[in-house]
This record gives sequence, C-alpha cells and structure tokens, in this order.
Amino acid sequence: MRVFLIAIISSLATPLFAYDGIVEPQTFTIAELELINGKTISPVSVVYQTYGTLDPDGRNGILILHGMGGTAHAAGRYTPDGSRGYWDELIGPGKPFDTDKYFVISPQALAGGHRDNKPGSGTTGPHSVDPKTGQPYGVRFPVFTIRDMVVAHKKLLDHLGVRHLVVVSGISMGGYQALELITTYPKLADGAIPVVARGRSPAQHMANHLVRRTAIMNDPDWQDGDYYGTDQYPSDGMAIAALTSTASYNGSALWYENNILEYDVNRSPYDNFGNNFEMEEQLLDSALTRSETNIDANCYLYQSRALTTQNLGYDRGHASTWREALANGLRLSVASVLMMPSRTDGSVQPRFAAEIVDILQTLGKPAKLHVIDSERGHSGSRDFYQMIPVMTEFISGLPGAKQ
Repeated sequence: MRVFLIAIISSLATPLFAYDGIVEPQTFTIAELELINGKTISPVSVVYQTYGTLDPDGRNGILILHGMGGTAHAAGRYTPDGSRGYWDELIGPGKPFDTDKYFVISPQALAGGHRDNKPGSGTTGPHSVDPKTGQPYGVRFPVFTIRDMVVAHKKLLDHLGVRHLVVVSGISMGGYQALELITTYPKLADGAIPVVARGRSPAQHMANHLVRRTAIMNDPDWQDGDYYGTDQYPSDGMAIAALTSTASYNGSALWYENNILEYDVNRSPYDNFGNNFEMEEQLLDSALTRSETNIDANCYLYQSRALTTQNLGYDRGHASTWREALANGLRLSVASVLMMPSRTDGSVQPRFAAEIVDILQTLGKPAKLHVIDSERGHSGSRDFYQMIPVMTEFISGLPGAKQ
C-alpha cells in the first residue's frame, strides 16, 4: 500500500490513547500589546483552548505551545468525528499533562491566520484588519519576536486567573517560547519541557528561513503583502516554502528510500526532464494542498522572522559569543528544564538542546537532556511512546506537582 508523505509527516498511524473531550476555542482580547521594539498593536485577539479545572489558588496551570504555523488545537475534537489536537496523546486524564490534576491552557501565537479559518486559529496578525484603516495590515503589521509572543500568553494567563504554572511545554517554536517564558517570567513556572527546540537561531536555520521567505515574497501573487481581497494568493511561493521546510526538518526514514523506485512508466523521469518520481509528486501535491489550507502567507513570513530573531540573551547584557548570549538569558531562570530533541532532526539538531543543558548545569541550575531516539527527524516530537514516560517522571518531581 502506498502511503502519502503528508500523512507520514503529520501523524502516527493510530494513537495509543486520546483525549475524549469535545473542545471549543475561545478568544481573549488584549487592549494594547507593547512589543520589545517599542511599537504597539491595538487590539490583539488571542485564540485559546483550555482543558481541566483551575484550582481556587490558580497554581495548577500547565501551558502548552504549538509550533510554527500551528493552532490552539492541542487536544480533543471540535466534533465527534473531527480531527484530534496535535498533542492529543499527551493531554488528558492519566497523561503527562493530566487534566484531572491540572488546568491546561493552549493559546495560538501571534500571526495566527489560516487560509481555511479552521477552529483554533485567528490570533491577531498581518491578516487582521487594522482599526485605523479598515484594511488588513499586510506587511504594515509590526515585527514581533518570540518574547512578544510570550508576553501575550502571560496576559492571557492573568486574564484566566492562572497565578502559577507547574510546567510549560511546547514543540519547536512552542519550545522556543517555553524557554523564553522561564527567562522573561522566572517565577511563573516550576519546570519547562521544550521539545525539538533551542534558544537561538543558528546561521543554517536563518538561511533556510530566508529561502522560504524569499520564495513567498518573489511570487507575483504576493503583491507586496496586499493580496487580500484580490482573488490571488502566493500559492507557488508557499509551496516552495513548504518543500524547503519538509526537506530541512524530517529524517531519512520519512523519505522511504525505496519509494524512488516507483514512477509512472508512461511519464518516466529517465525519459523526460519534467517527469517526476512518485515521491516528488507526493511532495509537490502535499505542498500545494497545504499552501491553500494552512497558515496565511503573511503570517508565515512574520512567524518565520520571529524564529530567525530568536535569542534568549537579546537586550540582557553584552555577549561576544552565542554561549555568552544564551547564558545571559538562562541565568535569569529558576525552573527545572527538560530538553527533548530528536536524534535525526536536521534543523533543530540535538546539539542545540545539549548546549542549553550544558549552560544551565554550568550555572548550577537543574537541567536534563533526553534525546528522542527517532528516525522521524523534527517529527520525532510525535513519537509519544518515548516521550510519555520521560515527561511523566519529570513533571512528578516538580515542586507544584500533584500526586
């Protein structure tokens, strides 16, 4: 049986167990959000979901944060036959993020517009209407950072009455935010579990994102970011960005090497330059489909820029090396940290997680490294059977953990 690559990348075949609840996304509006560059966004609507019950003292919170282009849909279904949340196997009764014990909050990050307006998406970004002009912001939207995302999350927590987090965790961009949260708000969380994450943007990562943004911005249908309402959209640029992302993030096992033996004999790649192997066709079809349904192109650009400016040490003292910069940020943290990289991740390589752990331990702070032994590259963040026991043990040892 042939397996389409998009299905391989996005999910495991059958979850071991899943959150059974029906969930409903909600929206909180921040009157004004001041960014670290001094600019402001007013107002800011944050889409979020919650699971479990908040204790009267507000100290049993858990914050879950999604990766680039994601939504607030971390667990559960919107309808009985709807799709499950991206970390469904980790959230719920008896799971690492136990909803019988904890109040789990899953917000969507800034620039959360999606082409299909799927539930759990829509957090304010360049797709939103600027109240001053009555038109979508486009690239007139202020540039923001991972730290600005975290500030918005903190305002949501305050609104919900969450005074303390037992743990903050997230995948990829969500893991970057987890590290930023424990340095920006050191007393807020007992622990952090950044999965396939790091505290800085290395040159290779910046170059990869530059290629993606360039592909989108050079698509004629991008129209300098003002494509809203024109019936044109930079689908080709978005597809190229998706292809670049897939090639960068995923391990060799996802490519199914023997798949390249398969091709249409009537359109053989050995006969004509324009003929593709089946794997190539799958990649192209998947990328084009995602370009029409997933994150809005301008939102993609802004989240990409936020990733490339990631630096835990920004504005936290002089540094002449990356290690010094990271230390300037990490020395502010008091939380226990469990870094969980994937062994075959081609972008967020395990060495970056090891770098964080080594710096924290050198500073005398509690930190552990657990490498997910996955052949799935960046998608090792979905090898739940490996993650569950490690996460459960780590959370049980935190000061605010419930037995």
